[in-house]
Amino acid sequence: YSSATIPVKVSSESDIEVASYGVKYSTHADMSGATILSGSGKLSANTFKDVLIEDLKPGTTYYYQAFAELTTPALSLLSEPIASFTTRAKELTVTVEVSYKTSTAATLDLGFTGNVRGTIYYKVLYGQDKNLVEDTEATLKIQGTWELTSAGTTQYDNVNLLDLEPGKTYYYRVIAKYADFEATPVSGNFVTDSQDITVTASTKAFEATTATVSMSLTSNVVPCQVTYYVEYGLDELLQNSSKTAARTVTLTSATGQTIDVELSGLKEAETYYYHAVAKVGESLVKSSE
Repeated sequence: YSSATIPVKVSSESDIEVASYGVKYSTHADMSGATILSGSGKLSANTFKDVLIEDLKPGTTYYYQAFAELTTPALSLLSEPIASFTTRAKELTVTVEVSYKTSTAATLDLGFTGNVRGTIYYKVLYGQDKNLVEDTEATLKIQGTWELTSAGTTQYDNVNLLDLEPGKTYYYRVIAKYADFEATPVSGNFVTDSQDITVTASTKAFEATTATVSMSLTSNVVPCQVTYYVEYGLDELLQNSSKTAARTVTLTSATGQTIDVELSGLKEAETYYYHAVAKVGESLVKSSE
C-alpha cells in the first residue's frame, strides 16, 4: 500500500555503458510534477535491476516511465508507453470475542488483521448504556496499543473489564486506528453471570424457651454485604411466623461465613419450624430447613 518495485532493463545487442538509470513517477497521467528516482548499482545490458519506490499513498494510481542515460553510445532512453499501477488501499479489520466472563469481570480478545505493519491504537468503550456515548459517566473506556508485525495474519491482544455488576447486560464498541486510517468499529454485548447466594441452617442448641440457629452464608461475588435473619413459628408453612432482627454482614471470602442467631421467647415443649433468610439487593433466598 505504500511502496512499489519497478524492474528496469536496457535491451541491447551490443555493449553499452549506463551512466544512470531509474524511474520517473507521478500521480498525473501526463507525468507532470514527476519525481525522479535513480537506481543504485551497475546496470548491464539485458539484465533487470529493481528500483524501489517508497512513501506512496495507499489506494492511489501512479504513472511511471523507466529511464537510462548511456555514455556508450551517448543516448537518453525513456520507456514508452507510460505505464501505471495502483497501490493497495490500507486494510485493517478487528474481531472481538468474549473469552472469559464471571459475575464481575470479562475478557475481550481483540484480533487485528491487515496489510499494515506498525502501531495500532485502539480504545474499548463499554457500559450498560447501549449508546456508549464517549466521555460520559455511563461509558467506561480502556485505551491501548498493539504492534502489528506481520501483514495478512491475525494477531491478538486482550482487554480485561473489571468491577462489573452481576447479572447485567454490558455493551462494548472497539475502535482501532493505524496512522490516519480507522478500521470499522466492532460492537457487541454480553451478560455478566448472576450473583448466587446460598444459605443453610441447622439447630446448634436449644433450651426450654431459647434456641440457637447456625447459619452458613456464601456468595460467588465478594466482598458482598448480606442482610440476614431467621423466620420461625409453630406453623410448618410459617404463615404466622416471627422474625429475628435483620442484621448485615460483609462476606469477604468465597468460602462464606457461619453466624449464630439466637431465638428467644419460645414456648416450652413446642415444635418450631424455621427458615434462615439472606438478602442481597432485591435477591432473597431461604434455607430449606
